[in-house]
Amino acid sequence: MIPYFGPFIGAVPAIVITLFYSPIQALWVTLFIFGLQQFDGIILGPKILGDKVGVSPFYIILAIMIGGGFFGPMGMLMGVPVLKSVFVLWDKILVNLLKKKNIEAV
Repeated sequence: MIPYFGPFIGAVPAIVITLFYSPIQALWVTLFIFGLQQFDGIILGPKILGDKVGVSPFYIILAIMIGGGFFGPMGMLMGVPVLKSVFVLWDKILVNLLKKKNIEAV
């Protein structure tokens, strides 16, 4: 849960301290932290995780969203491993079906 909520919890002291100096700067700090968190969560994180797992970043985001929608925080954590398991099982089933028809899998 820390990767999801940690940056927001850490942003609160930075915003409050900056608010004492200048409300305009506090707004800029808030926008910067929010933008950085969105970049990390939507682009950078799925790209890194997708490269490690061997799955497209689109499917990573989709697995986290579907897992979270159905099973909450635990579903968000288990979405990617379940997705990769489904991909591996699908590949094995497909290879077996092709072997039965004497077609070589690429």
